[in-house]
Amino acid sequence: MFFVYMLKSKTSDEIYIGSTKNLKRRIKEHNEGKHFSTRRYLPWVVIYIEGYIQEKLARMREKRLKYHGNALRELKKRIGLIDFKSGAGFTLLEFLVVIGLLSITIGSILLFLTAVLKGTNQANITAEVKQNGQVVLDTLESQIRNASDAVCLNPADGSLCASPTQSTTHIKLLRTNSDPLHIRCVNNAGENGRIEIVTSLDQLPTNFTSITSQDTVSGVDIKDDCSFIIVPSSGGVSDPPIVSASFNVNQGVDAASRQDFMANVSFQTTISLRGY
Repeated sequence: MFFVYMLKSKTSDEIYIGSTKNLKRRIKEHNEGKHFSTRRYLPWVVIYIEGYIQEKLARMREKRLKYHGNALRELKKRIGLIDFKSGAGFTLLEFLVVIGLLSITIGSILLFLTAVLKGTNQANITAEVKQNGQVVLDTLESQIRNASDAVCLNPADGSLCASPTQSTTHIKLLRTNSDPLHIRCVNNAGENGRIEIVTSLDQLPTNFTSITSQDTVSGVDIKDDCSFIIVPSSGGVSDPPIVSASFNVNQGVDAASRQDFMANVSFQTTISLRGY
């Protein structure tokens, strides 16, 4: 498990964002002054933690919070760190004028803000789904590209497909000097649909590992049109086998069902194998 964490200094308003696999040890190091970037504002206290299955996702989230102001601002709002106090006050007359103007325009302002918030929610959710889907796509490409050949399997019993080029949800990748790698799409009721991998000599392995988050709220659901198609080699290194992968990524099955919180992003790629 990998963690993205936010620290707040007890002696100032400074915050710090980082990621680590060993959260307890990293917090101890910060408070012992072993990190130059946090040494000046000791001591620190943890105010927020996110957990990720893959280090790559944790790193991406850390960079997003560090270098994209909107992401950090939204997180601060969510955990109550935004300070809405202003350095200037209002006179009584100014206050009455403001109240009067607001009372006249409140209806249109509320409608405008609602539309903006819906658009922002949709954009943020879609961006998050795209980010998670791209991680899945990158993982598939790196695993498939290093194979020497690919075999179409029936997902029910692991037997060879009737046609080697038919669409399937389970493929086996043959690799030089390594056991075969199985990749399959899984869709169970009440769970996030997912893509799983396992290295095994068995024709129908059972100990698969998901490459997507299985959290039904914050994770992603891969259910629609998840499939693989293999185009065998016609012979020669210059014409290696090709694997096409396609899938749709949605919000987790228990995520908010409001229209502005829904997203569906399609991914498709064609990968040439090494062939040797």
